[in-house]
Amino acid sequence: MQNQWDKSSLGLAVVIETERLILRRWRSSDTEPFVAMNADPRVMEFFPATLNRAETETMVAAIEERFAQQKFGLWATELKATQTFVGFIGLNVPGYPLPFSPCTEIGWRLAFDYRGNGYAQEGARSSDLRICRTVY
Repeated sequence: MQNQWDKSSLGLAVVIETERLILRRWRSSDTEPFVAMNADPRVMEFFPATLNRAETETMVAAIEERFAQQKFGLWATELKATQTFVGFIGLNVPGYPLPFSPCTEIGWRLAFDYRGNGYAQEGARSSDLRICRTVY
């Protein structure tokens, strides 16, 4: 696993690499595949509803805002071999109270065709996510 730390980004892990994945900050090129992913009822099966383009763009803006505030968040995730965007994996502080708050959750959402390959586990187990969970 390789890490690239950017001091100008307040020590944020700009890129986290695992054996098969690259977890990174969001790019404008992620918009189209993320819109399609959030509109897929198979991906959103356990959510209240699918998301449209405006809702997806708002979600990405909120993810980036949380990076700025918390110094960690939900990283855009791509396959290392093909550089294909497959979803997100990362850490999130829920924006609503829970009986066990405060807490930090490990979150993921992967495009349907990339489920069942162990990517969520691989990304979540990266040492960078464990460090963020411990530090923050």
